[in-house]
Amino acid sequence: MNITMNTANPYNMALDKNPANHVSLSPLSFLKRTAAIYPDRLAIIYGERRQTWAETAARCRRLASALQARGIGHGDTVAVMLPNVPAMLEAHFGIPMTGAVLNTLNTRLDAEAIAFMLRHGEAKVLLTDREFAKVVGAALAMLGDDAPLVVGLAATMGSSALWAAVPLAAAALPVVLVGLVEDVTRR
Repeated sequence: MNITMNTANPYNMALDKNPANHVSLSPLSFLKRTAAIYPDRLAIIYGERRQTWAETAARCRRLASALQARGIGHGDTVAVMLPNVPAMLEAHFGIPMTGAVLNTLNTRLDAEAIAFMLRHGEAKVLLTDREFAKVVGAALAMLGDDAPLVVGLAATMGSSALWAAVPLAAAALPVVLVGLVEDVTRR
């Protein structure tokens, strides 16, 4: 007895994409939709910090606005070297909102590799935490005049303090010091 199996996927039969059964979901549409439908639900729990989806979306928009005020837009590259902190999540939404490309840098890289990635990716801005000041400072020194604008974030648990000592500024590189992501426009 021969049994023939239909190899066509039944979920793809007579189900052409249309507005009733298909909506593309991108990270940006996810954020917009989630902030609209669940504005008061928690998006971030980080130590004592609690942040809702509405607050997260607002912070991401402020980051995008701050970057646009600095001339960042479609086709530009913004590099990010941060630990797993709320600012890293916000960068994943805020940077694409400008049309720019997000280039996350591995926090375990040495200065030479970071310099290569910044140069190769043509980063116009680097968001980083003071935790990486030594290695980032060495990488920026290798870049000389090609160094991007550096935005230093105090991204540690609940900290909103500005950097006290900034080794990155020693080489007269363009450095913006901020405590929170939205503060970038104040500098």
